[in-house]
Amino acid sequence: IYALGEFASLDKLVFNNWRKEFFNHSDIVGDLIVGLDFGFTNDITALVAGVLVQSEKRIYVFREWGDTNKTNDEIAAIITSLGFAKSVIIADAAEPKSIEEIKRKGIPHIRECVKGPDSILHGIQKLQQYEIIIHPSCVGLITELENYSWQKDKKTNEYTNKPVDNFNHYIDALRYGIQSTEKRKLQTLSKTTLSLYGGRKMAGTIEHSWNGTVLTITSDSGTSSCDLKGDKGDDGIRGPQGRPGTTPELTGYATETYVAN
Repeated sequence: IYALGEFASLDKLVFNNWRKEFFNHSDIVGDLIVGLDFGFTNDITALVAGVLVQSEKRIYVFREWGDTNKTNDEIAAIITSLGFAKSVIIADAAEPKSIEEIKRKGIPHIRECVKGPDSILHGIQKLQQYEIIIHPSCVGLITELENYSWQKDKKTNEYTNKPVDNFNHYIDALRYGIQSTEKRKLQTLSKTTLSLYGGRKMAGTIEHSWNGTVLTITSDSGTSSCDLKGDKGDDGIRGPQGRPGTTPELTGYATETYVAN
């Protein structure tokens, strides 16, 4: 396997848990995953779609698309033409403006991926937990998997756990896509703050506000917020927004992690 001017050994390559195989994705029962990585002039905008079968620990990748110099309007039209306009699409969080513009063009369930410290490595490790079966028509992803490599430490001549930033656009899209099967967790919040019941004394003042979809909690330690509106279901009847409440010192303490479905 030839990569970046030298032959790549299996130890150098990031992924060795994949193979090519013809299959009909409509015969596979699992969760649809669709990911989108943005580019423009030098880097392609890449979309990857697959079916994740959790019981088999397999991902069947059946569709890819990639091109340069595509505007957000054109990307939205391409997503529609591929049949994913109503699908949940996880896109690169680095471009929230692009995500919003695509959403306004009739792709309502596109949302940004979750990024954080070591998110690339975490996503790689997540993909390595599955056997990835790729339809031979997905030549872009196949080429990347044959070349996506770990960086080598110049001093020790050993490979590090940091990948080379190349041959990774379709892979990044796939890495984003698997997040659609993960529940979005909120930080642990005080039940007292949510007016459920009291707990132990907490120092300082806590303010909370709710605008119909986003819950914001502010205390001496900082501010946290989360969008609790899911991707599916009716909006229902929404009442007027109340004024931000202020709770002085609280008594009692109990916490619970809330998950937005």
